Amino acid sequence: MRFRDAGVARNFGIDIVHQHFMLIPAFTVAENLALFGATDGVSELDVSPDAIVRDLSVGEQQRVEIARALASGRAVVLFDEPTAVLTPDESRQLLDRLRRLADEGRGVVLITHRVEEALAVADRITVLRGGKVVRQLTPREATEETLKTLIAGGEVQLEVSNGESHPTDEIRVLAQDVCVRSDRGHIAVAGVTLSIRAGEVVGVGGVDGNGQLELAEAIAGVRNYESGAVKTTGNVAYIPADRNRDGLALLMTVLDNLLIAGHRRRNLRVGPLLHPRRVLQWARSVLRRYHVRPQRIDLPRPQRRQSAEAPRCARAGRQA
Repeated sequence: MRFRDAGVARNFGIDIVHQHFMLIPAFTVAENLALFGATDGVSELDVSPDAIVRDLSVGEQQRVEIARALASGRAVVLFDEPTAVLTPDESRQLLDRLRRLADEGRGVVLITHRVEEALAVADRITVLRGGKVVRQLTPREATEETLKTLIAGGEVQLEVSNGESHPTDEIRVLAQDVCVRSDRGHIAVAGVTLSIRAGEVVGVGGVDGNGQLELAEAIAGVRNYESGAVKTTGNVAYIPADRNRDGLALLMTVLDNLLIAGHRRRNLRVGPLLHPRRVLQWARSVLRRYHVRPQRIDLPRPQRRQSAEAPRCARAGRQA
């Protein structure tokens, strides 16, 4: 069958958990669930039903999106990368729930790039590459190495060594006794001190919504901190958790998005103006280097509902 739109598909008993949430930011959790007739989903959440969705963390919004679909009671549910922003424990709980849904008689489609998830819960696995079916197999026929080779189209190096590189004594980032408020106005980061040295990877752990986002934004300069100090050496790049809201201008082309920061590159300019040929060569090289699909710099990002608010990074005082 061909469905005219998602509403028609839902009427035929098909629902989807989108990778990019379809929630209404200005509505409460309960109002979002009620829109889809999924009010029973409130009981599945560790989130206040009165909370405004735009004030929730990415992980919390994902849980609302999942609860909405699960509580709808439809016969077939598609999950598009549902664990991308969940903690390991939350991911395991969700996979257990998907298995139970299938055991109850529902049809479940799990789209994931994590092969261990497919092996853990799937009855059948279909590998896609370049938009085409490469192979269909059962978990008994597959291993992680087999699936990764099919996905990549060749042998995959599963262990990566960074040689003999070791952290140096040079401090690149120093945060001292930093306090940061969340969007809701309460203190999300209370007196945190940390340093990041050259050649070092520093991990910040914790359940989603416990200040990691606010700390990262304060270090990157896209959120003001209440007190304390942040000192950086060199440039700071920031990859936000929500790329659609905070990382991209969705109605602009790929080229224009690259030039938001790329226009500062001296080799792309002639005096105060950008050199068109150099810009095109540079942009195409970026797409090749990072395997962007499709490799067309003139394409706009996917057309979807755009909030009237500018991305937070674009509104920030200090460019990251």
